[in-house]
Amino acid sequence: MEESFKNKTVVFDKFGGPEVLRVITKDIPEADGVHIRIKVKAIGFNRAEALYRNGLFVDVPREYPASLGLECSGIVDAIGDLVPKGRFKIGDSVSILPCLRQSDYSTYSEYVIFPYQCITLNPPEMSHTDASSVWLAYLTAYYGFNDVAQVKPGDYVVVTAASSSAGLAAIQLLKCTFKARVIAVSRTSKKKDKIIFYGAHHFISMEESPDLYEAISIVTGDEGVSIIYDCVGGDITNGLSKTLKKYGHYILYGLLNPTPTTFPILEAFIKYINFKGYIIFEYSTRPDKLAEGNMFLLEQFSKHQFKSIVGKKFQGIENVSEAHKYLELYDLFGKTVVEL
Repeated sequence: MEESFKNKTVVFDKFGGPEVLRVITKDIPEADGVHIRIKVKAIGFNRAEALYRNGLFVDVPREYPASLGLECSGIVDAIGDLVPKGRFKIGDSVSILPCLRQSDYSTYSEYVIFPYQCITLNPPEMSHTDASSVWLAYLTAYYGFNDVAQVKPGDYVVVTAASSSAGLAAIQLLKCTFKARVIAVSRTSKKKDKIIFYGAHHFISMEESPDLYEAISIVTGDEGVSIIYDCVGGDITNGLSKTLKKYGHYILYGLLNPTPTTFPILEAFIKYINFKGYIIFEYSTRPDKLAEGNMFLLEQFSKHQFKSIVGKKFQGIENVSEAHKYLELYDLFGKTVVEL
């Protein structure tokens, strides 16, 4: 087979840093049965993939060499014979919905195949770069706010790691859709103006205000916080938890902080706090919830309420390792994307 009909794929053979990633050439996969083949135009990067590469994720490779990746956007290139007629057509602009484990299907390739149930048409006029960046961040936030915490208008919601793609998506959903009052927390004040621009009502720098309980209490007064949406964990959990009001929700969906995560159990008993270790697959692996979240976001995107959450772009699949090096920095703003 000629080189032009080959498929470059990123793999790794052992756990480790970005240096373990390498590009190999394979045959282009066939779109059989319920599968659709996509010619990838952009790949969205997530910290879950760095954790997977390091052997620190809830999912682990089934075999080596292992590929990885949860998100991408591209063009429908081939359609399996069991895909419902009229559901998709050759040339459609589509994206992958985050409903499958990386050990089963992955996106770091020039061509990928996925079951049609895990593919969505891109919103009109949305670029592949933007489309590759939105589904994991927004769906994670949607299920967290709609199903787990059931956010109500006027609720105070704390969002940590506010400059991350997940944080920016959460802020925009909370402001535009759920009409909540957003308290954004970030390590430094360097990105304060940008985060406020994305919709945060209040901003707290951990560098300037290390006592989060005191800083948040100044904002909320006696009212307290209804929801904490936290992907950091570690030693900030205790202070954050104390800001919650009675029946408040603490949603922990990541552990960026390597220190042990502590939680004030007595406080939880007294206030009836709901502490939730949360991962999107609890909801996105259910066909009814995946369809619900997909339709909700397509409707929201059609209203053009949300700003792009892409912060850094790399060119070419050969630069995936460099993109992973950037992904592990602590000074990110928004989503990292590789354009093909």
